[in-house]
Amino acid sequence: MSLFKQGLRDSSVYMLAALFVHSLALIVIPILTRTFSVEQFAIYDLFILTNTFLIAVVGLGMDSGLAILLAESVSDQKKLSFLFVFTLVVNLIVTVITWLIFSFFIHLYFVILFSKEIWHLLFIYTFFSLITYNVFNFVKWIGKAKQAALIQVLSALFGVLIGLILVLFVKTSIVFYFVGLIIGSVIGSLLSLFIVRDYIINFSLIHDWKKLVKELFGLSLPYMPSYIGHYLFQFTDRMIVLYLLDMKTVGIYALIARVATIPSLLVHITSTGFLPLMMKNYNSSDGAQLIRVIFKYYFILIALAFILFIFLSNWIIIIFGGNEEYINHSYLLAVLAASVLFMQSVRLTGIGFNIARKTIQVLYITYFALIINLSLSYILGQFWGLDGIVLATLIASFFRSYIHNYFSEKVYSFDYQLRYIIVSFIFVMSIALILTYYNN
Repeated sequence: MSLFKQGLRDSSVYMLAALFVHSLALIVIPILTRTFSVEQFAIYDLFILTNTFLIAVVGLGMDSGLAILLAESVSDQKKLSFLFVFTLVVNLIVTVITWLIFSFFIHLYFVILFSKEIWHLLFIYTFFSLITYNVFNFVKWIGKAKQAALIQVLSALFGVLIGLILVLFVKTSIVFYFVGLIIGSVIGSLLSLFIVRDYIINFSLIHDWKKLVKELFGLSLPYMPSYIGHYLFQFTDRMIVLYLLDMKTVGIYALIARVATIPSLLVHITSTGFLPLMMKNYNSSDGAQLIRVIFKYYFILIALAFILFIFLSNWIIIIFGGNEEYINHSYLLAVLAASVLFMQSVRLTGIGFNIARKTIQVLYITYFALIINLSLSYILGQFWGLDGIVLATLIASFFRSYIHNYFSEKVYSFDYQLRYIIVSFIFVMSIALILTYYNN
């Protein structure tokens, strides 16, 4: 089977699972926006974002370091077992320690964003979500696409369904929805552990395990601040909106930003199927050609997706938001969708850092772009409010994508035509300025 066909096969499995999971997440949005106030929807959004951020922190970047070592050890079952169990245990221990530290501050009434109750629910949800995440990452990289897809589907299904049942039939409270998510994550984590039970049962210390652990942390830790920086892009946007404006505007921004992630689903699906193949075959002529083709057409598709969202944005926000507070800002959907696609480009392009094992450079690039985003968001937000913050996000996303690919080419070149990134951005930015001017 050719690399392209194998990538399509794996991508199709992930696509079905991701479509199902994303559909559940999208279905629940119109229900929540019509059940809760805009401010309460903002709390829901911040809960989910904080969970993702915590996973990035307590995960220590070990999913990426593990992926590199797994690609080199696919035939060594004892090594696979050791790497998986060690990574999972370390992540869970760090989660508990972080929870205890936060509990100390919460006990002193140092509470921000959420109530005490929601903070504790958040850490419980993170603990069990992390188990499912580790198992998904492991089985994906050892070539078990169907098992990985099953984990993804079941975990999301139980959480969303139980949460909705509690909200609609027990008590109309956002806390009850969070409880439902936790129950679903517990069920999903238990099923996940059952799928990899053989690797857990056969765990044992292997020869030179200390050297392997040192290598694992050496590869992983540089990714941790990069992951944190990536999620800070989303998190700090909300914080700046909250600081300059109010919680209601956070809710409006949150809805539009979440709907804007729809096209990034395709990026996630494609990267999940193709990235392992790209990493394993980058030094072959077929692999290098595949990498160049993906780069070229990715940035062409950003411009096309942007135009499509311009025509559909009002209709989409009517479906997901329902009230005028959301609909009046629907023109921002296309701009945020383009921002997300520029940001997500690093999932499929610029893999030279991974190949050359110079992942520390990814850290510098991520935080440079984050500083640009924070600075521009604050400055433009002062003058143009939410519109300015959205435009700042688009600019910062472009810079991150371009700089990432530029320096990736320096460490391991695939002869990328970087002008595709520039042309795509100029096209999107020009129309985005017209959109915001016209709607104001």
